[in-house]
Amino acid sequence: MRVALVSILERCADEPQRARGSLALGTASVASQQVGLALALGCERVLCLAAPFDSGLAGLQQQAESGGAQFLPLRDAAQLVGSVGPEDELLLLADGLYPDVAEAVALLETGPAVLTLPAEQGIPAGFERIDAARAWAGAMIVPGALVRRLVELPPDADPFSGLLRIALQARVAERPLPPIWLENGSWRLVTCVSDAATLETGWRQRRLPGAPPFRPSAWLARAAISRSGAELLARKDKQPALSWTAGVLLVAAIALAWFGLVVPAYLLIALAVVSLALAHAVIALDRPVYRPAAPNPQIGWFRDVPDVALLIVSALALDGAWYERLFPPLVLIGLLRVSGEYAGWPNLLRDGGFLALALAFAALFGAAEPALMLAALLLLALQLGFLRGRAG
Repeated sequence: MRVALVSILERCADEPQRARGSLALGTASVASQQVGLALALGCERVLCLAAPFDSGLAGLQQQAESGGAQFLPLRDAAQLVGSVGPEDELLLLADGLYPDVAEAVALLETGPAVLTLPAEQGIPAGFERIDAARAWAGAMIVPGALVRRLVELPPDADPFSGLLRIALQARVAERPLPPIWLENGSWRLVTCVSDAATLETGWRQRRLPGAPPFRPSAWLARAAISRSGAELLARKDKQPALSWTAGVLLVAAIALAWFGLVVPAYLLIALAVVSLALAHAVIALDRPVYRPAAPNPQIGWFRDVPDVALLIVSALALDGAWYERLFPPLVLIGLLRVSGEYAGWPNLLRDGGFLALALAFAALFGAAEPALMLAALLLLALQLGFLRGRAG
């Protein structure tokens, strides 16, 4: 059986009342991220060194048990010896280690190993020195039989440092950590509150989907995430609220267009598109690192609604018989659906928020129908040019 040991005992250097493991980067605490790695590595039991009645224990226990593992809080190393059998493997994750890279599973899953870093990189980053050339990278898997040797150490000895020395003496294999993980912030030792605040920017950049050039709705969503920060991410209902806000805006847009208020209807569609882009960004931030995220049917259902709303509002903005009013926006939406990503400014046409704003501007001067036709003509020209390029 594989067992994990995490810790929320160490205090932050700049705020001693807070534990390193309780610090949050985005939607998960440092200790929660470690439990996620332990579950991904198949640990059936998660041991946690913590002060009695620590407020962070309940969340970690719920996470471990929901992942099918037993959770057991420990007070000291003496309890650790009795919790790991000689036939077990023990995964140790240093107090404050934030492992935010899925490839860590492949590095550790093959069996006992001590992860190392070059000393010139690891020591300035706060990792424990092994010798003049190497530093411990904060993670290792050791055979359970070695845990028994902790009884040879003083009662107040640090079990992590103790087991590191025991593993090195027993010649447990060493595996170097890719230096890029340290450089890009995906594998760091968080020792203070300011560390967590600094690393959160990189955490967002790694998770957020890239915003293609000339897609202003995606850029606005990224900017909103950056500005709102922890306040938005801390809300449990954030993604459903954003999705349903978009739905309400789209329904309101259709209602306004029905009563002839086409310009504000288009503006509401633009806001709805940004709201949906923000919901997609939140889903990306909530995505678990060590297991695939479940598809979100709510977002999938809403993905097509802005196009439907744009079709209805545009048809209501035109004059003539119903089929005459329906044809221009139907052609435009159809071309949007079959077109791919373009290089440069033509990509603006595939941004629903920008397209709705452009149509609102045109409708303000009574030119909604020419604007729809012009947009469709541009898309048709781009698509024909793209197909001709492929045929050649």
